[in-house]
Amino acid sequence: MEKPKKLKPSDVLMDAIGFHKEDLTLNQLGKLSNHQKQAILRKRNIWLVVLAIWCPVFIIVLIASLRAGLPIGREIGPLILVVLLGLFCGSEVLVIHNDAKNGRAKRVKGPITLSINNNHFQMTIDKQEFIVKKHIFLAFKNGDPYRIYYNPRDNRILSAEWLRD
Repeated sequence: MEKPKKLKPSDVLMDAIGFHKEDLTLNQLGKLSNHQKQAILRKRNIWLVVLAIWCPVFIIVLIASLRAGLPIGREIGPLILVVLLGLFCGSEVLVIHNDAKNGRAKRVKGPITLSINNNHFQMTIDKQEFIVKKHIFLAFKNGDPYRIYYNPRDNRILSAEWLRD
């Protein structure tokens, strides 16, 4: 009976986080790979859909208040809410787009501390905290040294290196 092939720690990290060697090489230079930029742009596209839904809502609320002959003052609450939500969605779209356009990856290095708080899988390295999914959490070994590359705005882990020989 053959023994199962033992995976290298780097392979376990790549599989759990979902990055490739090319991603890691660019992250080491402080850049995002095209694969990582595309993932960020998919998130932007979700916000664009939300924004596209909110624009007609704004117009419907405005038209309904004008057709009903109600003064805008009575409908100002819902109108302000719709405008604020639209502005928030628009700002998220711009920020996420800039994340992909600028393509920067930050890094943090040191021993990792793993903890579970209220069903949240938390990793801390050099005072930087990451909330991750369970399968990513399980790819790391508590107390071992790592270098983690991440998107600075949303704290999303892009890639990681195990620093133990």
